Amino acid sequence: MKKDIQCPSNAPAMPPNAQLLEQYRLALDSASIVSKTDAKGNITYVNARFEDISGYTQAELLGKNHNILRHPDMPTQVFKELWQTITHKKVWQGRITNRKKEGSSYTVNSFVVPILDDTGKITEYISIRNDITELLNQQKMIEQQKLDRLTNLPSRNALLMDIEKESLSMLAILDIRNFRLFNDFYGIDFADKILIEVANWLNDFSRTYHLKVYRICGARFAITADSMSTQTVAQFKQALQHLWISIEEEHFELNHDSIDLDVLIGIGLGERHLLPLAEAALTHAKHNLKGKQIALFDEQSAQQQDHLKWIHHIRNALNDGRIVNYYQPIVNPNNPAEIKYEALVRLVQKDGTVVSPFYFLDIAKKTRYYNQITRTVFKQALAFSCQKKVQVSVNLSIEDIENKTLRDDILSQLATHQTARITLEITESESIQDYAIMKQFVQDVHGCGAQVAIDDFGSGYSNFSYLVEMQADYLKIDGSIIKKILTDSNSLLVIESIIDIARKLGIKVVAEFVSEKAIADKLNWMGVDYLQGYYYGAPQAME
Repeated sequence: MKKDIQCPSNAPAMPPNAQLLEQYRLALDSASIVSKTDAKGNITYVNARFEDISGYTQAELLGKNHNILRHPDMPTQVFKELWQTITHKKVWQGRITNRKKEGSSYTVNSFVVPILDDTGKITEYISIRNDITELLNQQKMIEQQKLDRLTNLPSRNALLMDIEKESLSMLAILDIRNFRLFNDFYGIDFADKILIEVANWLNDFSRTYHLKVYRICGARFAITADSMSTQTVAQFKQALQHLWISIEEEHFELNHDSIDLDVLIGIGLGERHLLPLAEAALTHAKHNLKGKQIALFDEQSAQQQDHLKWIHHIRNALNDGRIVNYYQPIVNPNNPAEIKYEALVRLVQKDGTVVSPFYFLDIAKKTRYYNQITRTVFKQALAFSCQKKVQVSVNLSIEDIENKTLRDDILSQLATHQTARITLEITESESIQDYAIMKQFVQDVHGCGAQVAIDDFGSGYSNFSYLVEMQADYLKIDGSIIKKILTDSNSLLVIESIIDIARKLGIKVVAEFVSEKAIADKLNWMGVDYLQGYYYGAPQAME
């Protein structure tokens, strides 16, 4: 709180240069709240910051002592110590809460320095203060956010801070199953009492096993090893196993009712992503272990479980016919009646939820199901083109084309469906291992009456010689460039260059990610042949 600093009477004099002294004073006045008093403690000077903070004018303060600012909550002993220190020719340092003229309070870090004459006699005191009110308010707010008001346990915010500060590597989440039923049956107030009882029980249990408990939301609690504990993973899991058995055997007595609880526990292990790992383990315990075991996930097992989950979804979706095409329009801005479509794959879950390929396609590429997805998408696109008599684009990866069986199957389907109008979009951003295979494939596609587009041009391995090698009919500019056309001059130059070289090669240009009218107008003015994006329509089911 305070620190005594000896102020020797034989301290060296300040520099005699008056201009330099004035610069010191200005620097001090601009940075701090400054006042001076005579040897009796009566105010003889205050700076502008003192007036601004306190609300008093210099005229109201001169001749008074600092009691005019005294806050009733400040202990008298602080001022006794202050006065005793400075009258003994020592510097006093401490924290003081003052009251402004209008009644509110502010807190300052204060230095009170006795000034001595040549004989060592105190002639006056200088007080230098720094306002720390905002800092204290921020600290108070942080502390409040670290405490759960209902249970008085540390909150989710406190957990996140502890994970970072203490480098935690073991975390469990306990969830009371079907707690919503308590809310519905007994009401929120009674359900809150249950949470308070559970929190108290967990707190008592945690002391025995050197654990720390947090309430992170609803009926969900987090548990870590105490920061002073040296528990191993096995010991941590054993403690939680005992906790699980004990809490399910416990009868919580409330309002003459005996409440029995069923809980789930998931444990996350790792130096990174600790909370998501524990949450994933909890989900696994609920859906895969049916709540009969504690689930434990580390970073590797969590990723494997996620991949296994999606492989399971992909396999079932293929078997059930739930891998479907959504179609997004590709518009000719100079002829709105001419509309093409791009086929975009979706996975429809059993509950009807439509899943973007972002979540499953990369995982599928590592399995034998990827070729099945490509065949399914291509087959549906052929049928849609024949039925609606429209041009349909289908995405193919380099991996698809380098797979001879799949490549031959695609060419066979194109030859069979002569009425279909198909454009095969080949992703340019992927490296090609064998250009001879690619060039032959493009020739064969053209021989079947279909067309070829280079997708995502402008990213990855982009080069203009690639356009000549491929003999493509269309070029699709990468969406990451299109999105910046209104704000980035470099993106604009790249697009202009692509359009110029494509026009000279007789290749039509398609711009993706057209999200607003301003982008569409700009691209139309630049001479882009076709536009595609949410401004013209989102992908949707059309079969």
